[in-house]
Amino acid sequence: WHRLLTSVQGVGAKVSLTVLGTLGAEGLGRAIALGDWAAVRRAQGVGPKLAQRVVLELKDKAPGVMALGGDLTVDAGTGAGDAEEPGIEPGPSAAAAPGTGPGGAARPPASGAQSAGEALSALTNLGYASSEAAAAVAEAQARDPEAATPGLIRAALRSLAPKG
Repeated sequence: WHRLLTSVQGVGAKVSLTVLGTLGAEGLGRAIALGDWAAVRRAQGVGPKLAQRVVLELKDKAPGVMALGGDLTVDAGTGAGDAEEPGIEPGPSAAAAPGTGPGGAARPPASGAQSAGEALSALTNLGYASSEAAAAVAEAQARDPEAATPGLIRAALRSLAPKG
C-alpha cells in the first residue's frame, strides 16, 4: 500500500504513512474500492483534492492489492529446529478431521484481509470486473467485518445482483 500511495502525485512517504496509520491497510483498501475519499481525507495533511486524487488513481490498482492482502502475512509458527523444508507445507494426514490442519490441529480462522482477498478472487473468477467486485466485497465487509469468505461472497453477490 505504501508503494501505491507514494506513486500518486502529491503523496510522499510522510503522507503515505499518515494515511496508513489513520486507516490501516484494510480501511484504505475499502475506502478506495468504495470511492470514499472522505475517509482518506481524515488523515492529517490530506486535503480534499489529494484525497480524491488518491481514490481516483488507485481504484483500478486496489483490487489487486486487496486480493494479495491475506497472503502478505508471516507464519511465526515455525521454529529454527523444524526439519521441514521452508515454504513447503506438509500434506494433511489421513486422520485429520475437516477444519483441522496437519496432525489434526485446528486451523486458525482466516483473517479479514484473507477472506476479502479470497472473496474478491472468487468474484473475478465469476467474471465480475475487479473494481466492481472490490467495491462489493468492501461493502459486504463493512457491514460484517468478521464475516468468513463464503459469507462475504454471498453478500457481495447480493449487492451485485441486478435490482428490479
